[in-house]
Amino acid sequence: LSIRRQRQMCIRDRPNTTRQWTITTRIDHRFSDNDRLYGRYTQGDTWQFSQKFTQPMLNNVAGTVRRLEPNKNLALSWVRTFSPTLFNEVMLSGARSTWWMGTGEPGVKYADELGLPNPLNVAGWPGLYDTGLDYGYGYYFETDNTQASRMTYAILDDNATKIVGRHELQFGFHYRYDQLNLLPDQQQNQGNHSWATGATTLYDPTSSRTNPLATPLTGHNLANMYFGVMNYSNQFVRGYFYMRGKEYSLYFQDNYKVTPRLTLNLGLRWEYWPPYGETNNILTSFDPERHAVILGQDLDTMYRLGATVPAIVNRLQSLGAKFITYREAGRPRSLMESSWKDFGPRLGFAYRLGEGARSLVLRGGYRIAYFHLPARPWVAGMRSNAPLTARFRTSLTDASLTPDGIGNYGMRSVPTVIAGQNSRDAVTLSATSGLNRGSASVSYFAKGQPDARVQDWNLTLEKEVMANTIVRVAYVGNHGSHLEQFFQYNENPPDYVWFVTTGERLPTGEYSAVARRPYDKQVYGRVEEYRMTGWSNYNGLQFELERRYSKGHGFQLFYNMGNNLAAGGQEWSGTSVIPELNMFLPGKVPTDMDKRNRFLNYQRDTGIPKHRVRWNWIVDLPFGKGKLLGRSAGGVLDRL
Repeated sequence: LSIRRQRQMCIRDRPNTTRQWTITTRIDHRFSDNDRLYGRYTQGDTWQFSQKFTQPMLNNVAGTVRRLEPNKNLALSWVRTFSPTLFNEVMLSGARSTWWMGTGEPGVKYADELGLPNPLNVAGWPGLYDTGLDYGYGYYFETDNTQASRMTYAILDDNATKIVGRHELQFGFHYRYDQLNLLPDQQQNQGNHSWATGATTLYDPTSSRTNPLATPLTGHNLANMYFGVMNYSNQFVRGYFYMRGKEYSLYFQDNYKVTPRLTLNLGLRWEYWPPYGETNNILTSFDPERHAVILGQDLDTMYRLGATVPAIVNRLQSLGAKFITYREAGRPRSLMESSWKDFGPRLGFAYRLGEGARSLVLRGGYRIAYFHLPARPWVAGMRSNAPLTARFRTSLTDASLTPDGIGNYGMRSVPTVIAGQNSRDAVTLSATSGLNRGSASVSYFAKGQPDARVQDWNLTLEKEVMANTIVRVAYVGNHGSHLEQFFQYNENPPDYVWFVTTGERLPTGEYSAVARRPYDKQVYGRVEEYRMTGWSNYNGLQFELERRYSKGHGFQLFYNMGNNLAAGGQEWSGTSVIPELNMFLPGKVPTDMDKRNRFLNYQRDTGIPKHRVRWNWIVDLPFGKGKLLGRSAGGVLDRL
């Protein structure tokens, strides 16, 4: 078979298996005419195994992804009726969800089993690349970034209802406590090693002594693999975030039956999220005026907890980086802020047009709701902040890492480190050669950011067209505002833009990676401000035909047509990034940031289809007593 044909077979036949189970127990009990209790406990698990787009390997580890998700949930509800016009419901619920995704079995240190470097003493499969057999078809020993979370939620709600004349008054409160233990992408901390060392190539005697080159058509990475000559790399990354969060809210609503035909819904909800807290305060931010990293914890504690190592901090400081405390920066220790001014109205009405049971009904509503910032993009950005990450590596090809400072050392020397034999200590945490000017990045919250919010509205016409069958036509819309975006203001411009705007060659030397950056030309690479400047709009029509279950059958049919446009609110997609002006030729994009954001980012969300048709139905099978088949059945047979 051709390589392409084999590859197609591998993609078609690669395993992808999911196993799920759930057990639920429910209890309903009436203590008296005035007290009812409801309880439910659910426990389940999900196990998934899949093959990535690489050649399947015999150990069934390399190139695979495992997902584990055990979970437990408990819900309790107590309804107390004080009088025919006053009753109250208390709801208490909790959940525990553990999620893990990675390559291989959790906790197994495959690098140790292979005799490869594991200076961070972590579990997981190391990525082994450049076998010489790739040919664009993925013959390498791939690994997936280990990620995990241990989430615990506790929620208390109290909802009361009081009926006064034509007014149904609803009021209550909500409290929630979250333990969010999040392990961000453990990217390449198990290892990212390569056989592209040039160890089996022949030296070209016509090349320069200070820039030795290989003779064309000599050497092969598969031969390097056979001899066990590799370049080694392990990345230090941030471990668990032990985040803690809370929610508070109060609400009041009056459902007022103005006339037999008209009902109004008038309500207001207040919501408040205190800033996230991290148990060990291992968080960072940035002071753009001082060009300084803000630390929520002192360095000695960070070293003790394994959040960073002295070699990383010392190297960054030698390049010119500054580290200041949250007190010096005048920031709260959480390094985050929140607003307590989130008030959301709830307005609605229902009006019956005409008389009779099948009259046309007009309904409408409007509300403002708030929601917390999404944890995933924030954690993923925070994990890469200085001084929480660095790459430690050795190389036989990179001149900055060879013994004589000249490249292609693997071609010019006899190997002394053989993979799997004596390579355990090939990478140490004492040399941070991977940290150079421009390699440190920071992602931080802008000050005084509002909470994200959405405004929803709808207008619906409803009519019963025949017995148990209703037609609804609705216009629905919403506007999201204060959605998350990243303002990146220290990126290197594209080479073409640099050449056209400056007429100069690309910089070389020690400062080459930072010389073209607009904000910091000393230390930092990517500098991004996490801000709430995005927005979205949706407008759509919905048609629904519903036959309520009766005489053995029922159905619902929906057709939706809508347009959804957004800028921001989509994690790392293009619409969530606002670039600085230096990324474009002069005059090609608006200089005003808001106008530039709209020009570059406001676009249709292709993940939401414009047209959607959905349906569901239920039909009694024609078996059993009184049915078409088995009409005379009785007893056990009829129940079957």
